[in-house]
Amino acid sequence: MTAGDDIQAIASNNDEMAIGALQALGKNPNNILIAGVEGMLDALQMLKKGKIVATVFQDAKGQGEGAVQAAVKLAKG
Repeated sequence: MTAGDDIQAIASNNDEMAIGALQALGKNPNNILIAGVEGMLDALQMLKKGKIVATVFQDAKGQGEGAVQAAVKLAKG
């Protein structure tokens, strides 16, 4: 950002990183779109306030179950 690149969006691997990016921007004068992953409470509050544009719920249990079901189906042909 200090190099002068035209950054329009930040996609973070987790909500903490998205919130950190928001904090680094200060008041976000360029209205850069910021999104995270996890759906944690702090990020949901930031989403409601319009400070970030998205957070994606990370459902480890559901993903694990889906992977096992897919593996069983694959093993059965």
